[in-house]
Amino acid sequence: MTTLTTLGRLLPLIVFLLSAGLTVFARARKWTTPESAAPTDETPPPATEARVPFLTRYRWEIILAATVAVILLFAVIFAPPRLTGEIPPEPYMPGRPFFSLHWEREFIAAHSDTIAAWSNIIVSLFCFATVILAIRRRSRLHTEIALLLSSLTLAMLAQWSLTDVKIIRIGAWLYIVSLLGFIYWAWLARPRLVQNLQPESGKPVWEILLVLALLALTAFARFYALESVPYGIEGDEAKWTSEAINLGILGQPDISGEYHRDALPVSFYLQTPFHRLFGANLFSARATVAFLSVVASLAFYWLLRKLAPVPLAALATFLLSVSIFDISASRLANVESFVKLWAILPIALLAFALEKRVWPAFALTGLALAIAALTYDTLWPIIGVCLVLTVIELWKSPAQEKLKLLSALIAPVLLTLPVILPYFISRVAYYELGKKGWEDGWLTVLGRNFVRVLESWFVSLHPDFLYNRVGPLLNAALLPWLAAGVVAALVTVRARSARWLLVWMAMALLPVPIFTNSPLGRVYYPGLPAVYGLVAIGLFLFWKEIQRVLAPSLKPLLIASVIVPLVWLPLTNFYIYFNEVSEPNDRQMRREISEIASTVTDDKTLLVLSVVPNADEPLNNEYQMIELFLMNHLTDEQAKRAYERVALDVVMPTIADKFTDWKKLIIVIDRQSPGAKDQRVALTEGLAYCFPRGELLEGRYFDQFILDESAYREAKCLPVTLTLNAEDASRLTWKVSAGKASSVTLLCERQRQNYVWLEAEEIPLGTGWQIEINFAQGWNGSGFVMDNYGSQFLSYDFGSPFSGQDVYAWVRTYKRVTDNSPAYLNVNDTTLSFGTTPEELLNEWIWERIGPFPNDEIIRITIARPYNENLQKYMALFMDAFIFTDDTFLDPEATLTEPMPPQYFPLTYAASSGSIQPNLSSGQYTCHIQIDSKQNLVDAFGRLPVSSNDLEVTVP
Repeated sequence: MTTLTTLGRLLPLIVFLLSAGLTVFARARKWTTPESAAPTDETPPPATEARVPFLTRYRWEIILAATVAVILLFAVIFAPPRLTGEIPPEPYMPGRPFFSLHWEREFIAAHSDTIAAWSNIIVSLFCFATVILAIRRRSRLHTEIALLLSSLTLAMLAQWSLTDVKIIRIGAWLYIVSLLGFIYWAWLARPRLVQNLQPESGKPVWEILLVLALLALTAFARFYALESVPYGIEGDEAKWTSEAINLGILGQPDISGEYHRDALPVSFYLQTPFHRLFGANLFSARATVAFLSVVASLAFYWLLRKLAPVPLAALATFLLSVSIFDISASRLANVESFVKLWAILPIALLAFALEKRVWPAFALTGLALAIAALTYDTLWPIIGVCLVLTVIELWKSPAQEKLKLLSALIAPVLLTLPVILPYFISRVAYYELGKKGWEDGWLTVLGRNFVRVLESWFVSLHPDFLYNRVGPLLNAALLPWLAAGVVAALVTVRARSARWLLVWMAMALLPVPIFTNSPLGRVYYPGLPAVYGLVAIGLFLFWKEIQRVLAPSLKPLLIASVIVPLVWLPLTNFYIYFNEVSEPNDRQMRREISEIASTVTDDKTLLVLSVVPNADEPLNNEYQMIELFLMNHLTDEQAKRAYERVALDVVMPTIADKFTDWKKLIIVIDRQSPGAKDQRVALTEGLAYCFPRGELLEGRYFDQFILDESAYREAKCLPVTLTLNAEDASRLTWKVSAGKASSVTLLCERQRQNYVWLEAEEIPLGTGWQIEINFAQGWNGSGFVMDNYGSQFLSYDFGSPFSGQDVYAWVRTYKRVTDNSPAYLNVNDTTLSFGTTPEELLNEWIWERIGPFPNDEIIRITIARPYNENLQKYMALFMDAFIFTDDTFLDPEATLTEPMPPQYFPLTYAASSGSIQPNLSSGQYTCHIQIDSKQNLVDAFGRLPVSSNDLEVTVP
């Protein structure tokens, strides 16, 4: 630690102690507040000046504003191409909006300790000067404001400390000490603070211009480059948008969509007009949210104008308009993003209703609350906010009036109960309230959860659908002001603005996140405007207090110093959003495949998605966005026909069939999914080899191979599928899907021991089981099988080739965590467990022998994995293969087969099918054939030789 850093940490604490002590001393000695120190309103202009036309009176201000506007317009029009060209999908890349500010951000990151130290020293010296001035003038006011300054400086030091894990506890204690300073200052200054928070009338012309400027700033932050940023498509956003279009535009049945629409219909209805006006697509859905966010900001200003003075309302709206989290949430079409308007509007209407004191106004507020309840469950606390505020404000009203107005408020909400109660019960199950560790004691659990809530606000927010960035939810520079604003609001709770914002923040941000242990941005979002209102209170009261001790001649300097953060805060936040909010890979992948789908411009082009069937991979899962982007140029019916999933080993052999109905193929190959990597590479290489006139377009997540009729006609080779079947052990039949073979070669391997090998993926899948190719490497066959929570039984049977009395099973499994939930294998009514993998064998494939089981003519097997532990700790069990045998000495790791000499069968005439008679002695064999041809036939991946499937052959 350098001397500068030490000084930067000690000086704020020393000055704080000095100012706090001096404040106590001044109060004890009954120092007075000089009258000259009290701020005075500006002298109204003379009557003659007031009659001067607006343009004449403010001509120099107008000239200055026009000059700035011209400079900005010039900069926008003649910006370098790198700033106006295509926006890269990845954050923090040249060409991203506001990327040119990265030099400043990098400078701050590289010199953060030095900057923190100097800022703390400079502000501390200013506080010290205020202390000296207070002593010279024996002014209580100066001591109180010195205490405010030193408490803010200490809070800033605390916030800096929270970024360093080594001193994070020190940072927390510094925050606590600074809160004590804020409390003492606010308590001493409460009469003038309450007065400062009272609503006041503004100048209509200037206020209209101010509101328009705030709306323009809000709209810019939400709509600028909306089609490009965010580039990625979040999973729930894709699902919700697709469901809204299916139900609201196409009128198609959608089971999941109908469930969501029936419980939470508001976002579905709000999207529909935008989809009809601008097209049924994702960007119309995002534009809906962005537009509603702008309207919500206007409602927020309207609310605060009824509670507070113009500067405070404008400042809070400004902070909300440039909020990094709000910008991020307002540019996505998740259902969680639709909540902003309905978090603000009911409270604004309540302020209006309390002003009018008529029951229809309260019914209107209740209607807004009902709509909020039907938007999303994170808005339900707003009902409580409005009820508490209504009770507080009507406390002294006559009982009859109170009952009438409360009834009008609550009646619309009660009408929604039949809809929201079933959904509420399902959400209780979703949050798993019974599994929050209550066995540790409810006070302990709630205290622990409360600390996590504080950490999410002051240290780092948990990753969220709406916001992915390391750091606190707010810009960290605002957090000391939030602390000051919360304390000032608590002390000045008699002021309506303080009272309302505190109730709003407390009820929206504390009970649900603490009780459910969900300190997530999407849960906080309905309370975010209240947070910025409290930050604004801290800033506004600080401005008022500083004005009291500065000489009038220094006011221009104070204004200039305020303009700097007002300009740089939005710029910094814009930079952070466009360059530091991350785009997870799955979102970028979803966007890339969607844009590939949008290149299909007619109903003669087929999108061929090469997949591993039933595997958990993007091309199997992302049908909603594929269909939605296909609808950019096609009807919904055409879109459903315009794409097809084809197994990797079937793509090339079926190309000839595809051209009977289509004139162009766009073959999409996943290049990122870890499963079947070799097959995907082979398919790409095979397509390029066989169709040299085709066009290969490489992407980040997917490659495209574009093939039209002319490229197909000039193919160098003919991809085929060769199948082998058995009539009986003495005759095998074969067939090639296209072309003709001139000879057949039989290749067999003989089993050394008596066993039956069963690939897990060959077992018919039951409820809760799926075939997978990701998460683990080194599996056999075409993948492995994994269970999901709540999986049911798997069943399979086969004829027994065994002569022994007992049968044993070898199972190849893979586990990632230890648990007390093994799987169970039942063979012919005998059940044994498997899959209790020790910790040292985790994350690798292992063979495990279980048995004995009784032998019978038919081997009937059942597999199950019941899981009765904590769902949050659940991890799937992977099963790759089973070996059944009556040989107690079988070793699955040993070579179980021996190759037999090849058998060659020349054909008199070239043929596309035929039969052969193998010469095999008694035993169990695994056989396949290869063919020769003069027609340049290749296999499903463009390779030679052309080989068939493996066939199990038993020779008695």
